[in-house]
Amino acid sequence: MLRLFQQDQSLISLFILLFIATTIIFIPTTNESINTLPLLGEHIEIHWNAWFSKIAATGLIIIIAACMVRLNVVFNFIRVRTYFPALFYVFLVFPVTRGNSIEPVMFASLGLLAIFFTIFHSFKQKGISYNYFYAGLILGLINALYAPSLIFIVLIYISYGLLRQPNWRELIYPVVGVVIVFYALWGIFYIFDLSFSHFTAYFNNLFTEHKTVLNRTIIDKVFLGISGLLIIISSIHTVSRFMNMKIYARRYYLIFWCMFILCVVLFFLIPEIKNEIIYLIAIPCSFLFSHYFSNVRPVILNRLLFFIFIVTAIITVYIE
Repeated sequence: MLRLFQQDQSLISLFILLFIATTIIFIPTTNESINTLPLLGEHIEIHWNAWFSKIAATGLIIIIAACMVRLNVVFNFIRVRTYFPALFYVFLVFPVTRGNSIEPVMFASLGLLAIFFTIFHSFKQKGISYNYFYAGLILGLINALYAPSLIFIVLIYISYGLLRQPNWRELIYPVVGVVIVFYALWGIFYIFDLSFSHFTAYFNNLFTEHKTVLNRTIIDKVFLGISGLLIIISSIHTVSRFMNMKIYARRYYLIFWCMFILCVVLFFLIPEIKNEIIYLIAIPCSFLFSHYFSNVRPVILNRLLFFIFIVTAIITVYIE
């Protein structure tokens, strides 16, 4: 399977579409889906048909996966054009979430990819770059939908330290962008005479809600175990190739590792965060896995790892 996917990228896209189509058809849905925009609290609550929610969520996942492929095409940090990022993103997300409903964190994932496009373009850009101001604006917008994403302002500054020479004006741009969005949001609340208590209530709930302990099946544990093993193996492989990489590629992977660490910190720091964090964690993991499986020889061990990952992901989706 690995050899075929390395040789013919079109097979990957066909495999993804076949997998997604079968999950839409055969994975059961609930009667109704309810979504709330977190920072707007009780003011915006959306009720819609479960099938519509599932199809819309699947569409968002496909868009995120396509944007990941495009990110590599534009910045070439995997060294080859490949659909592997889309494959691994889909097969990391679906076993955990089943893609049954739209989550605000999906928009945060799209926003973070937009931030990556913005800040990666700033590398070796001459003169003052406004890209970090735009990154701050995007972060403010996604924070309005998924409040924990505010932590990624740390990632923006880490990226700045890796990609740019220090400039005091550029250093304040991300904060200015986020603040502008917050002022606009507060202005909307003021104009429409909405209560600000929902802001503080939501942020309090983030840290006071008890994290639910999920009962994992054996196949869930196998899937998480093989995913964790692949994170370790792909990270070691990427580090071993550092000296042969372009300077920009090394720095992009450092940014991806920092994003992974921040997501893990979010998961353990904020009790309210549950399975939906996979939409964010899967982004750096997918790029690491893609770099590994795109550049290694399809020997028995690598083919076995790839096969076990795909099979356990499929079984996990269909066996709850």
